[in-house]
Amino acid sequence: MTSLNKAKLEGWLNSLVFKGSDREAVRRSKATANRVLSMVKALLNHALRDPSNGISDDHAWRLVKPFRGVAVPRAVHFSVEQARALIGAAPDKDFAEP
Repeated sequence: MTSLNKAKLEGWLNSLVFKGSDREAVRRSKATANRVLSMVKALLNHALRDPSNGISDDHAWRLVKPFRGVAVPRAVHFSVEQARALIGAAPDKDFAEP
């Protein structure tokens, strides 16, 4: 763990990004890379709390920043028919009453 540094982590993070001309594919891969980075940082923070790991500080990963402006909420909406089917499938039939 002593060889882990900011430059290596940033290189790893950048290696997760799709290399191509499709801007949406690049954006999506950056958003995915951010989620993976979040998990890796959590894992490293957990390891830091155990002194037997020999990790003395969190500078290597604390300074690595996620890609900015790549998270987009999913625009998934139920159709009227889907909403009715979902309400109709509710086990509590009073739920469907207005």
